Amino acid sequence: MKTKLFNLLIVMSVSGLWGCARSKSVETASTETQPAVDSSPVQPPAADPKPGQIPAPISGPTAKPGAAPVNSPKIKPTNENATQPDALAHKESKVAPKEEPVESKPAEMKVANGFEKNPYLSSGLKPLLPPRTSVTAAAAGFKKQRDFIAVLHLSRNLVIPFDQIKIRVTGEHRMSLNDSLRSIRPSITKSMAKAEVNKAEQQAKDDENHAKDEAKKAAAQEKVANNRKS
Repeated sequence: MKTKLFNLLIVMSVSGLWGCARSKSVETASTETQPAVDSSPVQPPAADPKPGQIPAPISGPTAKPGAAPVNSPKIKPTNENATQPDALAHKESKVAPKEEPVESKPAEMKVANGFEKNPYLSSGLKPLLPPRTSVTAAAAGFKKQRDFIAVLHLSRNLVIPFDQIKIRVTGEHRMSLNDSLRSIRPSITKSMAKAEVNKAEQQAKDDENHAKDEAKKAAAQEKVANNRKS
């Protein structure tokens, strides 16, 4: 009887140990067959974009080697140093223009140089010139030959220094002979000034005509001399 009980206990202990070992092997196999759980956080789904709103780009996984490149919107580089037209015009307006050196205009020498071709007229005017003054220097600045000769006569007739009349007639603010005479002699009336100016202009005209006659006579005499030599 004791022997049967002892055998029963041995059988029960062995069967219990076998059941424990079998349950552990089943659990181990089940854990190995279960798929690995992704521990990365799940991103929430993007909300639907509102009308007229550009959806924000979703950052995806890094592309693997050999995979097709993902098209991304190209952003044109902005040139910060580019100068806008308005800004350029504004800068140009601030730049002060350079002052060019003002060249003094040379005195008008047309009338003065004309006396070199008319020796008969220049020789007849020498008695009217101021002391130690040439005809060319005295006539510099005059626009008309007759005005120059009239000033010489007006200076001699009224005993007025030639330079006082010339500076008014040929200056920056040119004056007529009448106004020049009245500015020098305020006591002279308009009628008297006009009469004196007319007299001086007539004398200038006579000098020009006399010089032309002298030139014609000289040309005729030279022609006769040349004919005699031939």
